[in-house]
Amino acid sequence: MTKLDIPAFSGPLEPATINAWLGRCEDSYLAWSALNAGQVMPPQLRIVLAGLKLEEYNTSLWWSENRDVLKQLATWEAFALCFKDRFIPSGWRLDALACFYNVSQGADDFRSFVATLQMARNTLSSAGLGYTITDSIFKNHLLFFAHPILQLRIRAMPNLGYENLKVDTLIDVMATTWSSLVAEGLTKSTSPRLAFNASSASPPVSISKPAYPLPDLSYAEREALRSVGGCFHCRLSPSDAVWKPHIARECPGDVKQGIPPRVPRPATTVAAIGIPEGYKEVYLTHGNPGITDFSDPNAGLVAALIPKDVILPSCVLEGDSDSDDSDDDYGYY
Repeated sequence: MTKLDIPAFSGPLEPATINAWLGRCEDSYLAWSALNAGQVMPPQLRIVLAGLKLEEYNTSLWWSENRDVLKQLATWEAFALCFKDRFIPSGWRLDALACFYNVSQGADDFRSFVATLQMARNTLSSAGLGYTITDSIFKNHLLFFAHPILQLRIRAMPNLGYENLKVDTLIDVMATTWSSLVAEGLTKSTSPRLAFNASSASPPVSISKPAYPLPDLSYAEREALRSVGGCFHCRLSPSDAVWKPHIARECPGDVKQGIPPRVPRPATTVAAIGIPEGYKEVYLTHGNPGITDFSDPNAGLVAALIPKDVILPSCVLEGDSDSDDSDDDYGYY
């Protein structure tokens, strides 16, 4: 009799991974049944064999603490339901759907954008009716959430035949076009490059910065932090227990995560000037929701001279501009 080979579960604890493992367990049993015609394996034995393959720490602990109860379940389906109820949040379908629609290329490399989008789609593959991402939906998102220049270049292609394009074909066309845009200098590479002028008498100076332990933020992660007033440097937000009000350029860091504090910029001295006749001085504020404290009372204020007969909208004077150019207060520089 052929042995039933159950795959191990080593994580991560994500809906797609959990559903994929349960599916492989069922496929393994179907293969075993085909190779052992006439043989029937009790559900309790299938459950035990699956429980022994739970190698991820939290699932292994769950099996150890509940194996007596789990071994009494009447069917494999009952075990699978218990497993999903324990490790998959009840609202995971909407969370996964929101994650998919939040993916955009931004300044990322195109291949990275595609990989993130495909991963988000795979997570929804077992979500059921109403949540599955079809090829048409995927193609539309891929095109219209790509880099603006890449999107326009693809849309301008004569005889594209978009409605008949397969997903893989569209990805290949866009990847080739993206490489062309990078080579032409129409887009910037995400990899930092140092420029050196050979005619310069002085060699380039290397600026030492503390090692940063976390990976770069994706566009979706940056927007999520921005929406709750979080910090791009330490990745904390006001909802975290250890949060201390600050802006990114004055971030104290996070010792537990090994994140060093930011080195403050040297103060800039601005020469005092008089106000020309016929002009007035106004102050504009950034109005960013996440900045709740300033070491400098005037931080975030920008002085400007405008003609006296110019009336600015009150929304601008009050700092409610919807401009998105606030990276200096949140991100890296």
